[in-house]
Amino acid sequence: MKKLLIILAALVSLGSVAALSRYERAYAPDVLSRVTDSIDDNVPRAPRLEDEPDTTPAGRRGQYVEPDAQIMLQAKSYGDSIVLRWIPTDYATWRYLNSIGYNVFRIDEDYNIDTLALGLKPLTAEQMYAKYPQSDSIAYVGIGMLYGVEEPILTQEKPGSMGALLEIREHQQSKLAMAGVVAEWRKDLANDMALRIVDRKVKLKKKYEYIIQPAEIDTTFNIQIVPGNVRSIECTKLVEKPYSIEVHDSLLTQTTVSLEWIDNENTSFDIERREVGKERWEKINANRYLPMFRKGDKEEIIVYQDEVPHVSSYEYRIFAYDSFGDKTQPSSVVRVAMPDITAPMPVEVYHIDIDRPIDDRPWEKIFATIYWHKDSLEKDLKGYLPLYYNEHYNNGQWKPLCNDLLAPGDTTVKVDVSGLSTGKLVIAAYDTLGNMSRSMPVEIRIEDMKAPEPPVNFKAEVLENGNVKLTWSPVDLDVAYYDLVYANDTTHTFMNMNIGMLRDSCYVDTIQLNTNQKYIYYKVRAVDWSNNLGEFTKPLQVLRPNFTPPTVAHIDSSWVDKDGIHMKWVTGADAHMAYHKVLRRMEGEKEWTVLAVCNADSLAALDPKYILCVDDNPKYNRERRYEYTVESFNYSGVSSGLAAGWAVMNDLNSIVDLPIHLEATFKKERNECILAWDIKGAKPEDAFYYCVYRKTPRDKDFKYHVSLPSDDASYSNFLYNSGEEVEYYIKIRFRDGRFTPPSNIVKVKVPERK
Repeated sequence: MKKLLIILAALVSLGSVAALSRYERAYAPDVLSRVTDSIDDNVPRAPRLEDEPDTTPAGRRGQYVEPDAQIMLQAKSYGDSIVLRWIPTDYATWRYLNSIGYNVFRIDEDYNIDTLALGLKPLTAEQMYAKYPQSDSIAYVGIGMLYGVEEPILTQEKPGSMGALLEIREHQQSKLAMAGVVAEWRKDLANDMALRIVDRKVKLKKKYEYIIQPAEIDTTFNIQIVPGNVRSIECTKLVEKPYSIEVHDSLLTQTTVSLEWIDNENTSFDIERREVGKERWEKINANRYLPMFRKGDKEEIIVYQDEVPHVSSYEYRIFAYDSFGDKTQPSSVVRVAMPDITAPMPVEVYHIDIDRPIDDRPWEKIFATIYWHKDSLEKDLKGYLPLYYNEHYNNGQWKPLCNDLLAPGDTTVKVDVSGLSTGKLVIAAYDTLGNMSRSMPVEIRIEDMKAPEPPVNFKAEVLENGNVKLTWSPVDLDVAYYDLVYANDTTHTFMNMNIGMLRDSCYVDTIQLNTNQKYIYYKVRAVDWSNNLGEFTKPLQVLRPNFTPPTVAHIDSSWVDKDGIHMKWVTGADAHMAYHKVLRRMEGEKEWTVLAVCNADSLAALDPKYILCVDDNPKYNRERRYEYTVESFNYSGVSSGLAAGWAVMNDLNSIVDLPIHLEATFKKERNECILAWDIKGAKPEDAFYYCVYRKTPRDKDFKYHVSLPSDDASYSNFLYNSGEEVEYYIKIRFRDGRFTPPSNIVKVKVPERK
């Protein structure tokens, strides 16, 4: 009998892992910020790092050490007493504490410390067996958890591996959880298992603090157990509150009810049921209901299924047992109605007539007259609805052939089946609650004479590998497959592209790329399940990808004049030619500048010889040449590469048309000629200087006289010969060698000296 009870405990423990997680939440204490330093030094206290610096292992000194375990303590006041319940967080700590015992202390509002227990341990196995008879199965489950034989645990993982150790730990934690459940169900067992104590020396309206800690300190400092602590619990009379939960119900079968509610605190429950209209409640669980399976992640969703004796309306209420073993007040009542889910008896379809009223267009209008009979009419029968099915129509769904239900007494109906073909038909019978039955399916023969409409949204996308992805959308649902055809010109015969039946509205065409045919044309049509051929779409023109580099351009001729540099380039006549880039750079530079972009089609329309004329007037330079080239591209973005460059010097447009107005005067008292001038128009941005030219009676022509910076606009010249007449004009010279035409000529006469 004892062995049988131990096996029973192991089986029950399969569902107790969730219970342990709730014990950890239910007994979670306010983490101790202190461990009652005022307790007498002879009383063992929970060790702290600062208390035992010399016994701390060298690798852990001077740093925070995560505690190995904790005693989860909870207290409840009854008015004449305060009950403490606790449980350690893991199995190994529980077994260790059972061997050394617990110390329990009480601290009142005046900080007086009283000892409730020292070295409190469970009863021995002999004492437990002597106290409880073998017929007390709950007691023997607790005894089995405390003193049962520790048999080797067979794991699915390799012995000694991390997986095997985790399985062993899970098994041990289940035993601890089961011990907690037993202590919750039976107060006497909780006392005898050293998981409960009653403090009766308390006074009403007074507040107390409780501490529970190991009876001995682990001097090796290998196990750190955080003491349990409950603060500021007031001694008041117990007033049980109703079990405040929200219960949801669902109907699994006509007589099976599923109840669900959320509970993160309690372990076991009682469920009561009564039929609506009756007073007496019936407890439907023989023993406390301990959920073996709990849905949910963070919230514990409790599920209970009840098989009722017959179809009716029922009321349910739920009680919970808290961690002190006390039964709560009942929850609010939830009412469940058992509806009628019995469908009417099905009808029998015995005949169908097909009518095509338009002789010359028999596909436009088609009607079907359906005949059926039913042996008996139920009182709750609401009506009938003919349903049509064809796997190629309506995405495989049954299609109603009427908008409204037919009357319960009807036995025939004429419906419009235009656009449909041969398929299956049933007559569905409905009652007032929506329960439905169907007749045996019969074949409705409709010859399809209407060809499908051409597809729409016919599009082409050129992929990176040069293939063409074709997509389209069907208009009709009655499409068995598509015919996709192609040609290199709209005047050519279109060839069928797909081998076999193309059922998808998408096709990727692997086309020939290196051809001189610029476009490829596609058309598509739909074929229905009766082999009616639809019309083709309009031809879709697709620019054929071509990854062959286009023909490289070459220079035909060039010349330079005062208007700049002029060139003629001969370009390729490739069908896939898209555009040409004219590039320029100064001799010795690395980067090219795009001078112009010319469309290949426009060039072919202007000049059938494909001559690309380039006129450029870059900045004057008499020392370095300008280099030109052409790069051609096809419609697939493939480049021809740079054409052989052409270098030319732009040195013939050296004259800059910039008018200069010059004036002159003579200062007799200083024997000085003063020249002044201005530029008509904007001042040049390029670097320049002024050159003054002079002609005296001794000169045949003007001679260079002096140069002046660009910031000056006047000049003074001293003349030494009396009675001479001197002429002047000015030019602008740029640093790059360009110059302007001469200004106007001014004459200055030196007066005779007396």
